[in-house]
Amino acid sequence: MQSCFEKSYISLLACAMTSGSKRSDRTGTGTHALFGQTVKHDWADGFPVITHRTLNPRSAFAEMACFIRGSTDIADFEALGCNWWRANLEDWNARNGKPDNTDLGPIYGSKWRDFHGTDQLKALLDEARKNPTSRPLLVTAWDPSDQAEAVLPPCHYSFQIFIDTGTKSLDLLFTMRSVDIVLGMPADFAAYGFLQLAICRELGLEPRALIGHFADTHVYQNHLDGAIQILGTEVYRQLPKWQWSANALDIFNLHPDDLIISKFEQGPSIRFKMAV
Repeated sequence: MQSCFEKSYISLLACAMTSGSKRSDRTGTGTHALFGQTVKHDWADGFPVITHRTLNPRSAFAEMACFIRGSTDIADFEALGCNWWRANLEDWNARNGKPDNTDLGPIYGSKWRDFHGTDQLKALLDEARKNPTSRPLLVTAWDPSDQAEAVLPPCHYSFQIFIDTGTKSLDLLFTMRSVDIVLGMPADFAAYGFLQLAICRELGLEPRALIGHFADTHVYQNHLDGAIQILGTEVYRQLPKWQWSANALDIFNLHPDDLIISKFEQGPSIRFKMAV
């Protein structure tokens, strides 16, 4: 069964490869890029995992659990099973002459939980309970004042929720200034899926739609061969079901293993190198 989510993802990947502008980038790798794209997932189809290649959504859950907690030390991320921040940290440390630094700086969770004294995530939940139809149910990670201190400026820089009081459902939209379609986007959807389900659980609501809105949407040059393999896999598989562990605590104390994804079929393992 082909989900609209995966169909949109594959279509976007193909479009970027064939029609994207060839651009230089921060990493020196080069990209094929589009601007202003949207991918939408319907939760009725299952959990948003790309099935065209083998992926482990647990690493994305671990990253999001750290964001929710406001963690910035790489040891916290790696202890939970998210290992992809190490290369960016080492690059930042080398450029800034701080070889022993383990702090990622004012990245996502740090801003979500303390934006100049405001715990944005807690404020969002409090406001959603009091006024579910409020329009500024929004959290931002974009703060120009201290970006140089962060290992990487925020790629996904805001998210907003929309509550339908009639159906008791919740939509979440996250916005990105820059997204790597091959490696980044699947992880971002898995991570924000974790966040959306956590918010729904906290508020007693059902998830309805998860929407990603993307500015610079690109495929790296060194990902093209693997991307062609993805496009050559025409089999669409059913998305997995999900459930929370009976041991799951409140949103601020979740563990990546608290969200259980059913066993599901995926495509071949295709290795890609992250551009740093």
